[in-house]
Amino acid sequence: MGASSSSATRQERRRSVVKNEDDASQNAGTPSLPPRTEEAATQEAAKSSESAPPTPQPPSSPWPAVVLEGALEGHDGGVGCLAALEGGRLASGSTDCTIRIWNLAVGADAAQATRVVLEGHRGWVSCLAELDDGRLASGSWDRTIRIWNLAVGADAAQASHVVLEGHDGGVGCLAALEG
Repeated sequence: MGASSSSATRQERRRSVVKNEDDASQNAGTPSLPPRTEEAATQEAAKSSESAPPTPQPPSSPWPAVVLEGALEGHDGGVGCLAALEGGRLASGSTDCTIRIWNLAVGADAAQATRVVLEGHRGWVSCLAELDDGRLASGSWDRTIRIWNLAVGADAAQASHVVLEGHDGGVGCLAALEG
């Protein structure tokens, strides 16, 4: 009974384990409960509805539901920043190195909504801020800040903007200070 009998015993154990694993995998997910009658299912449903807690209601919100009114399209790159401007206008800065001024009063018709396209940055426009006097400041990854005079129209705004240089890296944020 030496090594061969212990080897045979190990093989029998392995076969037994494999057989039990096979049986378990074949029955996986199969319930071993007796089938329920329709009457029993109805009684269980009635019991669970009696003991179930009331369904929680969402809290009432002071905000109205949000409805998408439309999309403003026109940039050739992604939009990275927005600034709300006086007079129902919106400024958007883009990875296409431009700024667009949208007139929201005309709706989402991009052909009518785009009043001004400001060009001059050589890098992505990363931030915008409306200044107290109605001008627009824009910062860019081209390491400049530009101040645009929006009161004079598209062509004049292109010609009359001021370029502030001196940053060692891209301009990532702007804030308009009072005074």
